[in-house]
Amino acid sequence: MKKTVSTIITLLIIYLLSHGLHAKDDFVISEKNMKKLDRKGRVYPVRVLESGWMVAVSERENDSSRILLVSPRGRTRRWIKTPFEKIDYIACSDNGEKAILYTQKNLEFVYVDLKRRKCTGIFKLENGKTGFALYGDKRSWLSFNGDELYARGYYYNNEGLFTVDNIVRIHPENIGIKVFEPVVEIPQLIEGAKQFYPTATDIENINTSGKYLFYTAGDKSGGVFFALDLKGFLIHRIDSFRSFHGNAHHPGKNLLAYAAKRTSDPTETGELILYDLNTRKMLNTWNGRYFHPVFDTKSDKIAVGLTVPILEGRYITHIPIYSVSQSSKYEKTEDFLPRYNPIDWIFVDNGKYLFLVTGKEIYKHKLK
Repeated sequence: MKKTVSTIITLLIIYLLSHGLHAKDDFVISEKNMKKLDRKGRVYPVRVLESGWMVAVSERENDSSRILLVSPRGRTRRWIKTPFEKIDYIACSDNGEKAILYTQKNLEFVYVDLKRRKCTGIFKLENGKTGFALYGDKRSWLSFNGDELYARGYYYNNEGLFTVDNIVRIHPENIGIKVFEPVVEIPQLIEGAKQFYPTATDIENINTSGKYLFYTAGDKSGGVFFALDLKGFLIHRIDSFRSFHGNAHHPGKNLLAYAAKRTSDPTETGELILYDLNTRKMLNTWNGRYFHPVFDTKSDKIAVGLTVPILEGRYITHIPIYSVSQSSKYEKTEDFLPRYNPIDWIFVDNGKYLFLVTGKEIYKHKLK
């Protein structure tokens, strides 16, 4: 009887939440069609671009991996054979023209011209020489920021032993250890963070955008959110938090959005905060279990995940879209319920669509 009542209540809640909001989404690529992109390999998406094109990887057993360039209609248009059987890290540029790959085998970096389908090895382990490498188990970070490349990893000495944990800028045009330009040592960032959060043990949530390197420093109980000005090398404290759930930067407007629970009050669920990096002031906050904000860089909008608990540990994900223009008073412009719980989304085709990624499939929502 209890299960029946619980089921009825659950269905009623889902109906009330989704009635009039449920997305009329179209598949770009279903899980079945994702596998068809390369029948000989295991295909997974890497990134959806603002153009609607997708970069994916196909890993083939006992063979080299392929990078696939997939059209907005979900078809493979070009592929590039890489020199690696297994790709441990991959990042691609915003326009989808360049990529960088890394494998733990030989601690090797390869730069890829996706338009010309050309792979160029830029660095790998050599006995008796110092070098730079990425950590295993996805503990490092590798990303484009415009045309620049950044990574978190570690330097090793001529005996292959760890020396220092670092964030570096990567110069593919250079030779040898000069490929890596030190930006900042991780211990320096942790020591600086301890002035605001004495028990900080590591930095996380690293990403770059515009002239900033964003990161959090703390421990399991909370931490502090920072922005490092890469040009002036000034560190700005943004906010403290109990739990952190993602951030995004709009370089054209120098706006920052981040999702966090900022207090220990058990009755509070969290907030989405809009922050002006020029004035160092909060512009607006929205209460809720928000996560993973994403700007439309072509307009004044931001899409963000909103977790809505239902029953017995279950939840659904709403995607509210807010205006970030002061003239609109930061109004909600749309709110919809995807058919599945996505983990990532991006504005596509000058903000006409929102492409949503579940990890195994991609679908699109036409915006109002």
